[in-house]
Amino acid sequence: MINSPQIYLEGGGDGRGPIQRAFASAVRNAGATKTVLFLPFAMAPERWPDCRAWFTSVHEGLFEDVVMPHDPARIAAENSRFDAIYLGGGDTGRLLDTLRGSGLDRFVARHAFRGGPLFGVSAGAIVCGRSILTAPPEEHSSAGNDGLDLLGGASVVPHFDGTTEARARARRTAAELGGPVWAIPEDCGVRLLNHDASHNGDVSTLREVALGAAPCLRFTADGGVAAIAGDGPPQAHN
Repeated sequence: MINSPQIYLEGGGDGRGPIQRAFASAVRNAGATKTVLFLPFAMAPERWPDCRAWFTSVHEGLFEDVVMPHDPARIAAENSRFDAIYLGGGDTGRLLDTLRGSGLDRFVARHAFRGGPLFGVSAGAIVCGRSILTAPPEEHSSAGNDGLDLLGGASVVPHFDGTTEARARARRTAAELGGPVWAIPEDCGVRLLNHDASHNGDVSTLREVALGAAPCLRFTADGGVAAIAGDGPPQAHN
């Protein structure tokens, strides 16, 4: 279990929302050499250079080195340490298959367990959860749909638009998965925190905190729904 999580999830958008700024602040506060492992594997390889250009424009000056590996298995085998890891958006199944096939799934998990800053946007946010079945069916993986399960058993629905249809779908997904689902709108995000300084592997002390103008919602398997609060306990949200 993660003792001091620094996990940041965004529902999509232009990459300049408050959760991106919170991630950048965490990286600055950590000091060190500021080397980020940027993983664009949810996209086809021909799009990786554009992904890197987008990332460096959003976080200009934040990192001294942006490592975007063309051989993910080598990064996993070398077991190098990075100051942050960033999981980009795109096709969720493609991303999960690459992480699993290369060993980067365990590498990312170890980074998170150490309390290293980890950011996931859209598909990158989905794979951090317990299941990727929250993604569109065409993005499911034939190799298995279990995510990295870094969020205390929660799964993630990005690009959430708050409509009646979207709420019904998220509620149904939570029931089918038998666990909580975090529904995150674009340009909004959820940060996973440890709110108990004595935390020692107890998932009950992990707490999600929302950032952004639109509400992020937490759907539960029993049909409940609440807004994920920026501070204080979640409030009822019918």
